[in-house]
Amino acid sequence: MMPGTMSPPPKSPGSKWPIFLVNRSGLPFDELTWNELWEFASYLYPEARASFHNIQGAETLDDLPTPHPPSISMAKQGRILEYLRKVQDYMNRLSYNHTGTQFFETRPNSSLHTLVEAAKVIVREALPIKCMEAVVLAIYLTNGVPGMGRFTINFKSELPPVQKLSSHAHLQTSASSKRYFYHVVLGVVLGNRFGAIGLSRRANLMNKSVQFPSLMDLVDEFERSYQECGQRLVKIRIGRLISHDQYSISPIPWKGITIHPRTEELKDVKCKVERHSKELRSALRGAR
Repeated sequence: MMPGTMSPPPKSPGSKWPIFLVNRSGLPFDELTWNELWEFASYLYPEARASFHNIQGAETLDDLPTPHPPSISMAKQGRILEYLRKVQDYMNRLSYNHTGTQFFETRPNSSLHTLVEAAKVIVREALPIKCMEAVVLAIYLTNGVPGMGRFTINFKSELPPVQKLSSHAHLQTSASSKRYFYHVVLGVVLGNRFGAIGLSRRANLMNKSVQFPSLMDLVDEFERSYQECGQRLVKIRIGRLISHDQYSISPIPWKGITIHPRTEELKDVKCKVERHSKELRSALRGAR
């Protein structure tokens, strides 16, 4: 991929960048996307503009090793937990994409077949990925793992609002200072244990070993991890079981249950999550 010569169209006065960009031009990038990628990265990391300029102007760049996914034969031989660890290690080696531009288009409402084809491109190109791409890749790599259920877990979190000292020496909270963050991982259930696979900017917000005796324990673990990052969860959405049929024209079943940790009673949350956990396990038994 070489630097292009076409500049992105100028933004209208007062317009803002989105949370992130999505490459819709395929690979290799077209010139417009390539230039916009660098412009957006410079907006996100102004202190690195000189480094970006040097990279763009370099005649050659060092080649990077290409990671390769593990063989699913390991899982089919009964070494499922080992296989899941290797899948996570493979995604870690692809690394999280910090550029601000998602390289692969993965529409949430696309069919599983379409997303599987996108995952094959991710494997072939071996570029850094964001959390949604990691979920799609994890679905592809765990298709056919015996006795394992997969489901999505979406998170909406916020930084606590900034408190300012008013002219009357009172602390005031600014509603406009709230910042929301969105994240998704692939939850897994194997026997009586739950865990997760995924990627994040934060090491404690991606994978969780398949060791949690209940779905609620897994949810609690993520909530603790968010607190460690200085964020608080606003909403968690847990989907239904995802088919292992890679040719399915059905989309990912995102809608299962939604919980609001800050506004719902804990006993109500536990009841809702436990009921959904039973439904997941029942559906998994029926799929065998």
